[in-house]
Amino acid sequence: MNSPARSGLQMLTDFIAGKVEHPMASLLNYRPVEAEPGRVVWTAQPDERHLSSRNAVHGGYLAALLDSVLGSAIASQVEAGVDYVTVDLAVKMIRPVAAGTVLRAEGRSLNVSRRIGTAEASVHDADGRLIGHGTATMVITRPG
Repeated sequence: MNSPARSGLQMLTDFIAGKVEHPMASLLNYRPVEAEPGRVVWTAQPDERHLSSRNAVHGGYLAALLDSVLGSAIASQVEAGVDYVTVDLAVKMIRPVAAGTVLRAEGRSLNVSRRIGTAEASVHDADGRLIGHGTATMVITRPG
């Protein structure tokens, strides 16, 4: 999501303001709504396209949401021209989600060093119930 001209936080701010697009977020109907260094909040509302054969939102949807949130938490602390990629993603599902449920996912970076970033995130429904949580480790690539 980063570009050579903007820091990760600038990219997130532009995404929130509608100045840049994120194809995966559009496909899965989620987006960031808050961003500050080390902390991000995304909202999501899965629909019937995101259901599994068991008539609940597919677990992969929650995993993708968490991956985006976790990556954004790390991105919020990297300078322009820096890239990052998930090398480890751990997701814990707590309860099923019905189509149309509004979700709030909050992520925070735990550590962002020169080469590695780690983050944690949780997803709650509108009633504040924990839906799932996760952690990620990302490799950071700097120019030069």
